[in-house]
Amino acid sequence: MEKGYGITTWWMTLRCGHPEWLVETEKLYRQVCLFYYNLILEEGIVDGKGGIQQMQREAERLTIRGRDKKEPVRPLPFEKVPSYFRRSAINKAIAAARSQKARQYAGRSEALEAPVTFFKGMYRELTGQSVELKVWDGEKWRWLHCRLKGKPFPEVCQLMSPSAVCEYGRWMLHVPVRQETEDARDARSRMAAGERICSLQFTNTDAFAVCCVLDGAGTLLKVKFIGGGKEYQHHCRRLEEKVKRSWGAMGYGEKGPAKGERPEGQPNKKYFLHLKHLGEYYGHKASKEIVEFCREQGVKVLVMPEYEEGYSRMVKVKAGNYSPLHLGNRIREYVEYKSWAAGMVVVKVSAAGTSGMCSECGAQVKREGEKTSGELVVCVKGHRKNRFVNTGVNLGRKCLRGFGEKKPGMKGKAAVDEAAGNEMG
Repeated sequence: MEKGYGITTWWMTLRCGHPEWLVETEKLYRQVCLFYYNLILEEGIVDGKGGIQQMQREAERLTIRGRDKKEPVRPLPFEKVPSYFRRSAINKAIAAARSQKARQYAGRSEALEAPVTFFKGMYRELTGQSVELKVWDGEKWRWLHCRLKGKPFPEVCQLMSPSAVCEYGRWMLHVPVRQETEDARDARSRMAAGERICSLQFTNTDAFAVCCVLDGAGTLLKVKFIGGGKEYQHHCRRLEEKVKRSWGAMGYGEKGPAKGERPEGQPNKKYFLHLKHLGEYYGHKASKEIVEFCREQGVKVLVMPEYEEGYSRMVKVKAGNYSPLHLGNRIREYVEYKSWAAGMVVVKVSAAGTSGMCSECGAQVKREGEKTSGELVVCVKGHRKNRFVNTGVNLGRKCLRGFGEKKPGMKGKAAVDEAAGNEMG
């Protein structure tokens, strides 16, 4: 079986005796980044067809003395800059220049908000409890011992170049962790082998998501509701009420400052940070539950619905910023990278035509319950089913039909939607 790998970033709280040295290091790093950013744009280095290593060599050739002892054309205006520190800054500058080129932006950034990435030689003895970083104290380079706190690293993994990031006055170490995965097959190979799939539906109820496990023939095997939506909404509502009371006490009214009006300082910062952290917590909690359930059921392909941009925006606005449905975007993002590390792949399929038909007989369905808010759907033949399960099963079968009926010359999602559209038509 084909093997592959996935990279996940671990966030570790970083504590040390001299945080001011980290500040000085970041300040110097950004200055070096900005110097190389301007150099790359002025010399047209990013316009070349070479890769990042070739651009890096060209930038170094123009700024530092080589083996031939010739003076550089644009000498680096900073002394005592270690080579790995310089190369890390060059990589960030190349990325910024490429981004500007892709956006076709005529102006230039006056500053680069780049966190320090420590290449090999700039850090040592990295473990789950501590690390030593080579930092600039304003006068000379020193080794700084730092303590780390966070989720332990996997037993079998490769730790890559970490980055020191200051978030709201607290230093964090972001460590990319590379893990091998035993199954790196693409979705088509898995479908051809008849592997199990899991179709996901994101809701605005107590369930963040509904997981429907199907076998290779499209038979529904297992259903799981990922709860916590009402709990998340309750915590967010309480924080929103506190924000409204705070705005009212400051004389802005419950809706806060008018458009274009900027209050002094950062009022209600702690409440908005709490809302942000709530979203991250419940997003990770729900995505972890989804991936673990799929792993237990032997799922190899996750199927997610894809909506038209206008429809998706309208639904999110109607649901609200801090609703379970709105959090679905974050959950989808987390599921995508976690599933690959667990040996699964994600396939996105258009949701068109999946909610209006019965998964049992294919007839049209309508909602049952008070007005249109009922969670049950019923067809003309009397089949009743939870509407999210019904839609999830239809979405999963649409994906299976698409892969099974791929037309010559068609690839990927286009083949899936084309074949499934013909089936439903």
